[in-house]
This record gives sequence, C-alpha cells and structure tokens, in this order.
Amino acid sequence: MDRALATLGMLLAPIDADRRSEVVVTDDRWRVDERIDADAVSDAEVIVFGRSAMPSGTSLAVAGRAAFRRELAIATLSFRPPAGFRVRHVHRLGPRRPGTGPLRRRIRRAVLGGAAIELTAAPAEPRVLDRVLAEAHIVGPPSSLRLSSGGAAVVTGRDASGRPVLVRLAPRGDPADPARSIGALRSLADARVPNVPQLLDHGLTDAISWTVETVLPGHRPERLSDRLTDEAAHLLGRFPMTDGSPTSLADDLSAIARLAPSRSAGVRALSASIPTVDVPAILRHGDLWAGNLLAVHGRLSGVVDWDAWHPRAVPGADLLELVASGQRLRARRPLGAVWGERPWLDPAFSRAHHPYWDALGFRPTTDQLELVGLAWWAAKVAGTLMRLPERGEDGGWLEDIVDPVLDRSGLS
Repeated sequence: MDRALATLGMLLAPIDADRRSEVVVTDDRWRVDERIDADAVSDAEVIVFGRSAMPSGTSLAVAGRAAFRRELAIATLSFRPPAGFRVRHVHRLGPRRPGTGPLRRRIRRAVLGGAAIELTAAPAEPRVLDRVLAEAHIVGPPSSLRLSSGGAAVVTGRDASGRPVLVRLAPRGDPADPARSIGALRSLADARVPNVPQLLDHGLTDAISWTVETVLPGHRPERLSDRLTDEAAHLLGRFPMTDGSPTSLADDLSAIARLAPSRSAGVRALSASIPTVDVPAILRHGDLWAGNLLAVHGRLSGVVDWDAWHPRAVPGADLLELVASGQRLRARRPLGAVWGERPWLDPAFSRAHHPYWDALGFRPTTDQLELVGLAWWAAKVAGTLMRLPERGEDGGWLEDIVDPVLDRSGLS
C-alpha cells in the first residue's frame, strides 16, 4: 500500500465506523475506469484515489507522461465522477525533496507530484481529520493539507486564540508518527535552543497520533549559502549534550541489519570493526538538509521536521548531512559513492565545522571525523529503510547505497 495514500485514507475516512471508505492506489498511468471498479467500491461512502509523488531521479519522459495523465484523471473525476459521488477535494502531494527556490519547487511539484482525489457521497460525512482538528482545538477549516518530507500529514490552521499553528498527523506507530518528535522539542525547549518549533499540544484520536506546534517564520531557502551554513553550525552547537557515549550509530546499524536482511552479516561485521572513539553524545535532528531549514532574507529562522531525531548521537553528523546532502543532490550521485569520497574531509565541511566544534569545546581527531562519516551514512540508510522498508529488498539500491560501505574493512 502507498503509505501517503494510506495515511490520507485514514484521515479522510468518515467518523462513523459503519460508513466504509476505500483507498484506490493507481499506477503512473492514472487509469480511472480500470482502478475505480463499481463492484469494489459500491458500498463505500468515501473513495480516496491517487498515488504518491514519483521518486527523484525519475526520467523526465516518464514523469512528464505521468503528470499529464494525473491531470487528465483529475479532470475526468471532476466532471464525471462515479455515480453518487462528487469530488470533495484534490490534495496535491509534493515530492519528498521539493527542491530549493520557488521556481524549482513549482516545477518539481508539477512534474513529479502525486495527488489524492477525495470523492464523497452526498452529503459529505464528518471525517476523522475533522475530529482530530476539533480535539486539537483548531478553529475553522484548515488552510492547507500537505505531506511532510518524513511522511506525516501537515495541516495549517489557527488555534482558539487565532494564532497560526501546524498540526502534524500520522497513524500511531507509523515511521512518520509525530509523537516521535515530542522528546526532541521538549529537550530543545528546556535547553532554550532558538529557531525550533514550540510544542503546544499532542494527542491520539482514532489511532491517529497528532501534535500541534508553532509556525516559524520564513521559507525554504533558495540555496544553502555560506551564511546559512554558518548560522546552522552555531545553532547545532547549542543542541543539548548528555553524559556517556553516543548510541545512535549502534541503533542505526541494528535497524539496517534488521531491515536489509541480505546485508545483515556485513552490517554486523562493520559494527564489530568500529574502534572505540571517545566523543560526547549530542541531540541529533537526523534529516538536516536545506529543505528542513527556514530563512528570512537569507538568515536562518527555523529548523523543522524533527521526527528523525535521536537523543544520543555522534556530534557532527547533522552538520555533515547539511553540507554533503546539497552536493550529493546537485551531482545526482548515490549516497554510497559520495561516502566513498569522504566528504567529512572536504574543505566545505572543514570550514563549516570549526565554529561547531568550538561551541562543543573540542576539535575532532581524524578518527573522530571518520566516526562522524560513518554515523552520517548509517543515519541516512536507517532513516530511508524505516520510511521505505521495500528498499531493504531492492538489490540495485543496496548495491549503490549500502555495499560501498560494507566493502571497506573498517573506517580507514
């Protein structure tokens, strides 16, 4: 099942459990008549039809044809819906990596984007989403519904005081469950770290986990400038540290071994080969690329999407992700190949990490930097496998992303 469609299907289902809803996932041909079968949905009160955005790297020809068929399907259902139904809303689903800069974001959404077409029998029934927003004290209709880069649904609305807020929603226990971010936001608030959302409320409604947080000013930056990198490095240096050694690397390697069983022996051997390196433990964002930054007039104004955080991480992994992810995406090279180039020794990272290490009170040795590089790779791989577990059986993906690291005998 398409995770994005499954999440939206739960949110858009009628509150009344006696009224059935149906999620219909299409392929990139967006065939309406073949996918919405009258017998299969005859007793449904709600139909959610569509598919998630296409992955980055999809060829322009394939993506272009799919985008045309998507728009044709939306028009077809809008003007000729199944008997007894009407289109209540078309929810546009952007790609996970929306790109930086307004023009690039619009192009990527138009070409790669997916959609969820919400069809309801008249009169439309109250939805699970409506009950969640009522329990979260959101006043009036939401101004938008989208998916975050981590897979949670995100609603923008206003609370009882009229303040704009973000509501994050996902099925309880899902990799995108917003409850995962609660500990991070509380720890950051206790440490008085600026430019992060304030947690206002959280709860569980009809198996939907939700949080309410403040809206930070700014927009995704058009590019990752030196100024933004420096300001992010200073902010990362304020993240709370804990006594004892980091546990994130062991946790991530364990997740990789579990979710990619064909590589489990190699991952365990890699884990056993890691020498003991003395570094402190620090809170980690876990997905710190430019798309999770906000900026106002080129200055850092926020860091968002905290569901991949870890309380006891290897320091420097977030900063390496910020610097290396932009280079990797621009070059369109797989993570394994970029890791092999050891970007933690690149001058761009070296320039950025000096204020960061100064804030932490020490300068890393070569062995410590090698540990940073491995922790960065492991966090990226584990995060992807938890969001997209099917990648654990994808031989091509494993060869590009996992094998280049497993083929090395150790960290040097």
